[in-house]
Amino acid sequence: MNYSCGNCKTIRSFSGDPPACDTCGWVLGRTNNTDTPYWQDLRAQRQESISAESADHKTYSTDYDSDYTSGANNDDVVEAINRVERAIKEKWSLGGVIFAGFCLVFLWSVAKDMWYSKWRLGWAYGVPTEKIIIDKTPHDCDFFTAPIGRKHCSYDSEVTTIRWATSTDGNPIVSYDDGKTWSGFTPGTGESVPRQPSIIQVVVAWKKSDD
Repeated sequence: MNYSCGNCKTIRSFSGDPPACDTCGWVLGRTNNTDTPYWQDLRAQRQESISAESADHKTYSTDYDSDYTSGANNDDVVEAINRVERAIKEKWSLGGVIFAGFCLVFLWSVAKDMWYSKWRLGWAYGVPTEKIIIDKTPHDCDFFTAPIGRKHCSYDSEVTTIRWATSTDGNPIVSYDDGKTWSGFTPGTGESVPRQPSIIQVVVAWKKSDD
């Protein structure tokens, strides 16, 4: 027998008592026929489909979160690099470079003064500091001397020693050019001239040269 199936919404063949749709199992005359084998299988299939979709969604969400986190980490790295670059630029600003230049000039001046100090020369030549004469350092060639700028000149130090000794004839002699040439002299009262050449005075002078 053929009837209109309330579930299939079309004409189907029915059999049994009470008549049931041979396709979906819908029983003729019942308003709620969702507990038939057909519907049970259909619900089971749908549950499996939903479970698979949920698993795929979780996997996608995990991948997406991982990608998003990776992107965030990359942004943090870029920002950190930018901060380092800004710090370097701020540190070596024009004012910083000028200050560093002044510091270098100052350190060079201090090192130069120490090298030609009386205590170092006294230690190097083995004479008392009161026997060391250092001429005043001229500054007319310095960059910062008015007018400020290069002067195309410089001063070089000249260290000269004065020595005395006794000649083969027993006469006192003195040298004013590091012992290169000698001449006779009369020592002061109470001065004892050694037989071997000895340094009695150190003189530091400055010689100007054009660059």
